[in-house]
Amino acid sequence: MALNDKQLALAKMIGRFTDTRTKSQISKAAGFSEKRVYQLQHEPDFMAAVQVEADKHRTMLLLECDRSLWTLVKRGDVRAIDLAYKRCGVIQSGGNQVVNVQQTNTGETFADRLSEGIGRNRITADEG
Repeated sequence: MALNDKQLALAKMIGRFTDTRTKSQISKAAGFSEKRVYQLQHEPDFMAAVQVEADKHRTMLLLECDRSLWTLVKRGDVRAIDLAYKRCGVIQSGGNQVVNVQQTNTGETFADRLSEGIGRNRITADEG
């Protein structure tokens, strides 16, 4: 089934899983009855469109989280640095690990070095 613009707009609304409106409110905002929305939610093409929109929304939220994380890293927030290391795969999650960082004085920020992957920091992860 080919979706029309109105159905695609509804799929986008449903796919934005952080939207706090009820299905009834979303149905009304998109110009559909609740019964029609229920029927559409049983159509594979419609649900595929909802999934595409949910994936786009999730990606956008992750990018926002990463931007916020890097802002905290640049400010020197130790917990943010730990999360950034884990996010980049430099250290593994789990266990008690101690991370020692030796910085050289080059004028670059720690976040610059971490994000560029430059080996100017010597990083060791020891089991604690």
